[in-house]
Amino acid sequence: MNNLTTTNQNSKLVLAKAKSLLDITNKILSNNNNNWIEKLFNWADENLIPNYIWVEDENFDEGGYFNGIPRNKTNLLKLEKLMLYDLEIEQLPDELFNLVQLQELTIKNCGLQKISSKISNLKNLENLYLAKNSLFTLPDELKNLSKLKKVHLHTNNFKEIPEVLYDLQQLKHICINHCKIQTISKRIGNLQFLEELLLQNNQISELPDTLYDLKNLKKLYLSKNNIYEIQSDIEKLINLESLFISENNLNFLPQEIYNLKNLKQLWCSDNLIEAIDDNIKLLTNLEDLSLYNNKLNNLPNGIYNLKNLKQLWCSDNLIEAIDDNIKLLINLEDLSLYNNKLNNLPNGIFELKNLKDLRLHGNDLTTLSSDIHCFFNLEVLTIGGNPNLHSLPDNIVTLNKINLLFLSENPNLTLTLDQIEWIKDLESRSEKIYYDEDLLSRNKTYTSTIDIYDDEIPF
Repeated sequence: MNNLTTTNQNSKLVLAKAKSLLDITNKILSNNNNNWIEKLFNWADENLIPNYIWVEDENFDEGGYFNGIPRNKTNLLKLEKLMLYDLEIEQLPDELFNLVQLQELTIKNCGLQKISSKISNLKNLENLYLAKNSLFTLPDELKNLSKLKKVHLHTNNFKEIPEVLYDLQQLKHICINHCKIQTISKRIGNLQFLEELLLQNNQISELPDTLYDLKNLKKLYLSKNNIYEIQSDIEKLINLESLFISENNLNFLPQEIYNLKNLKQLWCSDNLIEAIDDNIKLLTNLEDLSLYNNKLNNLPNGIYNLKNLKQLWCSDNLIEAIDDNIKLLINLEDLSLYNNKLNNLPNGIFELKNLKDLRLHGNDLTTLSSDIHCFFNLEVLTIGGNPNLHSLPDNIVTLNKINLLFLSENPNLTLTLDQIEWIKDLESRSEKIYYDEDLLSRNKTYTSTIDIYDDEIPF
């Protein structure tokens, strides 16, 4: 009986909401014989708003998007997605918020300074994109949009997360990157359905305890802030898959971070971390690990247990040796070890058959093994900046998939004739072949007829 009563109550609630939306729609449509539509068209013309034109853009799944407002009344009233890009609009007219069928509203890079309280009319709105504007606040009426799931506010003037967002407990995605946010309210814990929280490039120094109550969180992006510590409660985020905490002021990672069994991406580069605990081996689902520009002297053996790892970035550290067990990382495709203190490579590294990108420049390598031919899938190889490297293995010429090769800043390196021809062939297929201006002339049996590049490599 109780279940039946609850079902009836829910049905009545749904019907009441539908009737309320219908009443709003009818009121809008009957408003002064649709004079508001004419006003909206006039505003669009005065502000040079395009007449719903198709813009090709490969960044969109559909291959592009419709930019502007249709000048046809029928099409206007049926509009579910409105996108305005790269215009000069300080404020939207109230008439625009009569488009009650809208499910997605995008106003990007338009100089927008204010959002009207009339936005509460958009009861069907699910996605709100207001990136690259001049907003510093949002209206309280936004809390009436019960279907809203995604809010993108990056690159605005917010100094804090707008309070009204904490009232939208159904939110799944919040992006407020590139703002001036200094603090996060404890009310963040209200957002129990939140799956993605993106707050990169702000001025945040501390995280509230309630942040760790967001059990459904899958993505937490906090890079480029002023955070000094990640609390042990991080382990409560049991569904977390991506954690970005690069470019902060972290000296260490808490042990509890290694309990995040679902983690696939961990970026903690550009910090002050001196050691990674061996318990990193517990992150068995990790695919992407970025540790560059810290103060690491070595890598823990536990890293070599991460058999799902595809990308490992450890450049700009103080690493002197890589263990032979690196061969266990059978799925590794991208290995970055440049600007360390390596003088040799372990034999095991040449068993990484899936490797496509290997960056070793800025070390102290003296030789490269002839096993380098095993990297038959390699597309990127950087071995410049190794002043004690005198020669390359003869069979390096078998690496024919290379499209970026960096050999510059190797003053003692000389090449064989075959290697020079190999470079010539690579240059015929790629503009990203870099070496010292005098490299080819060091071989006295060969006179170069090919162009020589002395560009900076674009890392």
